[in-house]
Amino acid sequence: MSSKRIYEIIIGTLFFISTISYIIGNSILEDKLLSKNLLNDFYSNKTIILTGIFFELLNCACVISIGILMIQFIKNHNYSISIIYFSCRLIEGLLLIISAISPYFILKLSNIYLDNKKFNIKNEEFNLSIDIVGRLLSEGYFIFFKLAMAFLSLGSIVLCLLLLKSNIIPKILSVFGIIGYISLLLHVVLNIIGYEIGMILFAPGAVFEIIFPLNLIINGFNDSVGELNLSNNSESQKEIIKKELIN
Repeated sequence: MSSKRIYEIIIGTLFFISTISYIIGNSILEDKLLSKNLLNDFYSNKTIILTGIFFELLNCACVISIGILMIQFIKNHNYSISIIYFSCRLIEGLLLIISAISPYFILKLSNIYLDNKKFNIKNEEFNLSIDIVGRLLSEGYFIFFKLAMAFLSLGSIVLCLLLLKSNIIPKILSVFGIIGYISLLLHVVLNIIGYEIGMILFAPGAVFEIIFPLNLIINGFNDSVGELNLSNNSESQKEIIKKELIN
């Protein structure tokens, strides 16, 4: 198996790990973060919350890794776009890390809050303050996720336009990706300005992030990128040396 195929399979697998780990992490954390008695209930679920944080951080690692590995393929078609895509995935990953660790700090606040109750420390002003901070951290979890999705959309729209132009995946899949990520970006923008429209605009992008990696694992890219050269294009350097010797 060529190194090109190995990297295509790794990238496709990372897409699936990213999706599954985020679904698990978010399903664990979201309900806990929306609790009306946030600080009172949060620490009692410490183990499950730490598990959710782990899965969301795993998603972050996959997101950044995908950006790094995809450069090896798309830089041969358009180096500038490969840098834009990687930058967007890197920013997305960092924003998701901030989102993922916010529940950890809520755990700390919840522990302090419960200790105050346990030892009957009646400092209403202090308890109110940490409750507000906890609510802000909870809100931050969702806000940073939305910002991350905006950068995912921007980077992926550019990527899909390049994939459409270069024809290295089926054109219909590239078109579906463009539609999907434009829909996702529209969803994020509308959500940020206060319009709740449900998850319908998430659907096309979600379908693309299943079909695209599956296509990578089964078929790979349609082009003749050949063996990935991860050692500063040594083959190209050899060709240059040969030409110089001939001349």
